[in-house]
Amino acid sequence: MSRLKQSVNKLIACWGLPVLLVLPAFSESPIAEREKREVWNALNPAGFIPVAANNPGRFGAHFKTRVVLFNSTASDYSITAVLFGTNGAVSRIEMPIIAQGYRVWDNFLEEVFDYRGSGAVWLSAPDEDNRFYLTAEVYTDSPNGRFGTTVVNGMLPVFVPGREPEYNFGISANESRRTNIGVWNWEPEPSSIEAEVFDASGTLVQSIAFELTGQSWQQKSISAPVDNGFVKWNINGESQTHYFYAVEVDNRSNDGTLNWSVKPGAASEGGGAPACEEGSVIQPGRECSLILGEEAVGTFSVDEASRGCLRAFGLTLCSATSHNIRNTQFAGYVVTFVASKQEGGSWKITMLLATPASG
Repeated sequence: MSRLKQSVNKLIACWGLPVLLVLPAFSESPIAEREKREVWNALNPAGFIPVAANNPGRFGAHFKTRVVLFNSTASDYSITAVLFGTNGAVSRIEMPIIAQGYRVWDNFLEEVFDYRGSGAVWLSAPDEDNRFYLTAEVYTDSPNGRFGTTVVNGMLPVFVPGREPEYNFGISANESRRTNIGVWNWEPEPSSIEAEVFDASGTLVQSIAFELTGQSWQQKSISAPVDNGFVKWNINGESQTHYFYAVEVDNRSNDGTLNWSVKPGAASEGGGAPACEEGSVIQPGRECSLILGEEAVGTFSVDEASRGCLRAFGLTLCSATSHNIRNTQFAGYVVTFVASKQEGGSWKITMLLATPASG
């Protein structure tokens, strides 16, 4: 018995949808629509810079952070920037930005916060309609030019709450390359993290402990020699929502690459819970099953912190406020899913549609 209404919808861009959900449609979409989707996916009412720096580094480097913000809307508004360090929030600044305008900082921590050191930065607009585009690069200048690490390129990772382990793969720390690993604890509760470093054969070579207070950030270096290994993040403590990353840097040039962690198997396909329907209200700690035809293809759940998580087709999308997926093609279907958080922490599903994709 089908619980998803079948309808024919014109494909349009889905605002705020992570790029993962639209990648399967790229081979079937016209170039113009593909470009439109990429632009919309990069426009968000909130953004996160996982690591920002204004401090000296190895081999005579001085690292700075270049940030670009573009207000894509027709209204002036202010973006709130909060800097987080090892003991939690350090500073909070309001940054005005005009309609259809952009701002550039070549040393963001110095110019905005008058801060020397490292940390993470959370950026947010006043409401869901105030969307902006964000890029950030940590860089250093040398006699041979500028070398840097792109830490945000417009696309933003997704919070995936839970205590299941997360991983960074292809990690190296040797004579030519060094790797720093870091975490930001998104929640106000404390967190205890153990990062286990394995070599390519799966042998444990180092364990690194991170003891974090609420909403705090830490970064540490891998000291054990390793080539093409991986990091396993073990999550303990009260907090369930983190950003994990690894930055691999060339020791000669200071050129680097940032990689986000992944959580294998995070998406459940469900089937045992009641079916999701338009008008369904999901309480914290409960979930409903997404039924397509006679098949359970995923779940929508609300955790104890009142975050709503959509898990379907092997993908996971979590939000603290709302989901607004409209007429978006992935995994062979055109899907609309609209839900929002209610007073008291429950979530209400207001739109739920699907149809097989044409072509």
